[in-house]
Amino acid sequence: MPKRSLIANGVIIATIYYLTTSRFLPWGDGVEFYLAGRNLGIPHPTGYPLFVIISRIFLIISSSPFSLNLLSSLTSVIASIILGLIIYHFTRDETISLVSTLTFAFGKIVWLQSITAEIYTLNLFILLLILLVTLKIEKRYSVPIIFYLGGLALTNHLTSIFYIIPIIVYSLLRRKPGYYPILFFIPLTLYLFFPIRSRANPQPDTFNPEDLKNLMVLVSGEVFHYRTFFTEGSYPIKSLLSLFHASWQQCLILLPVGIYGIIKFKDQSIRRLILIIISASGLYTLLYNIPDKEGYYIPIFALYIIFIAIGLFHLIPIRYRMTLLFLPIAFLLINFRWCNYSSESSLSDLTDIIYRDLPDRSMIFSDDFFVYYALMIRETEVRRGVIPINDFYLRFPWYVEELRKSVIIPERVEVLIKGCEERLTRVGKVEYGEISKRYCHLIKREIVLANIDQIPVYTYIYNDGEWPDQWLDLYLEYHGLYYRLVKERPGLKTFPLSIPPPEKYRIDRMISDDGRTVTKKFASAYNRRGIYHFRQMNLDNAISDFQTALAYYPTYYQVYPNIALANLSRGDTTEALRWLEKYLRSGFTDRKTPLVRRIYQNIIRDYHADH
Repeated sequence: MPKRSLIANGVIIATIYYLTTSRFLPWGDGVEFYLAGRNLGIPHPTGYPLFVIISRIFLIISSSPFSLNLLSSLTSVIASIILGLIIYHFTRDETISLVSTLTFAFGKIVWLQSITAEIYTLNLFILLLILLVTLKIEKRYSVPIIFYLGGLALTNHLTSIFYIIPIIVYSLLRRKPGYYPILFFIPLTLYLFFPIRSRANPQPDTFNPEDLKNLMVLVSGEVFHYRTFFTEGSYPIKSLLSLFHASWQQCLILLPVGIYGIIKFKDQSIRRLILIIISASGLYTLLYNIPDKEGYYIPIFALYIIFIAIGLFHLIPIRYRMTLLFLPIAFLLINFRWCNYSSESSLSDLTDIIYRDLPDRSMIFSDDFFVYYALMIRETEVRRGVIPINDFYLRFPWYVEELRKSVIIPERVEVLIKGCEERLTRVGKVEYGEISKRYCHLIKREIVLANIDQIPVYTYIYNDGEWPDQWLDLYLEYHGLYYRLVKERPGLKTFPLSIPPPEKYRIDRMISDDGRTVTKKFASAYNRRGIYHFRQMNLDNAISDFQTALAYYPTYYQVYPNIALANLSRGDTTEALRWLEKYLRSGFTDRKTPLVRRIYQNIIRDYHADH
């Protein structure tokens, strides 16, 4: 591939990615990787030692989250350049290579994974590098590089096994390996980093892998095994539909072109190899029951774009190929709004607010992994004695032992942990998650009761749309974005809110689901405080809070009756009727809708009687 195309390819992608890369803590595993990279810690299984070590290097250069997010961008840019070389190898067409690579890079799935700290673009880079070397299998250097990169890939993500095995088998059928397989095991020694580093108790220190047993639990990802090959119920169908949706987001109208490319692919052995990798990776991903598996699709899309490029090569005559440049331009324009995370700071803002409002020497539970790790980062920076606790790690002995250094752990917790372990060995995959969650709640209750008289205990609930006022046999005192756990029913009182203004957080301007969720939480906090003001007959404050809630979330229909009743209590019947009519015409319904309708009808009847 000519140097000018390589340079153009890299510069264009790097520029767009740089402009859209997140400058803040990202939602997803990236926030945990940031903490692990800063402290040389051990993140969730399988530990990802290669990514953690590279992350540490990037964060030495600059300690901001932006630096680590740029690591994903950089590996994605290099991977795209390698992809262009692979496509040029098959087509010998500069335009097709450039168009296909840019189209791939600006596909929504790949783009989103390239602008926040994640391991998937590094996995993509290693895959494409191995494939490029495989295409030159006749070269003397190819086999040792394949074996070495294969081992290195396994230190980043275990799903790389689905392309390592087929490629190694392919290379062995064409070249004698000699002593080169030894090179496969050399990179795997990176896993020895875990037991050595764990002795220093870094944050995070997942599964505390100082001994062989815990090391194997971490590296094997045993805790997630119940999610693999999940065929229960309608999950396979839902997962298949999810794959089709992701494929459409990534490739749009080019999907059928790839099928034609498969048919026209001349090198049958390479075609067979690529299809085997796509099939193996695709089947595993389809049956892996996790909500956010877009990153698992990236190797599949990268290999499929090769077929799309060959399809375009055979479908489009040479004299018309320059017109294909509209494809990456179209992808760029379509996806730019949804992939521009440069100002997406919702996780940082949310956790900053929570952490700032918490008193010194307090503990806060979180049922959201990302909020938990973000709070840990804030505590390591400020050190106010705030103790973040992850709800779903409570069933693990290593985590409870770590907590024992900071909080009181009653004896019954050990009994519950053993009971949970025994119970989980006897249940199926469907019940596994629910039983685990139930035991975590029981363990949480014991820890709360043992500490609640010594220090304030709070909890953050990701999905609290129903506004719970009780948790098990304890009460929840609302504090805007989180709750305090108390033994007796709390009285009615308002609370201060120091939330970013609606000018920054308006729901129709949010580009991510998590950003929209945070915006709804901000609106909900003002709505709930408005209700407290209303019950205390502070009507002006109530209306002000309701209006602020709507400024964040204009279609927050539950607020409409609240602001109507506040105006009615203030004597403004016309304004009350206007808001009630807006609510009833919205089409929104919940359990309060019949009551709102009756109130509206009664006001109309009394209004006509008076006039």
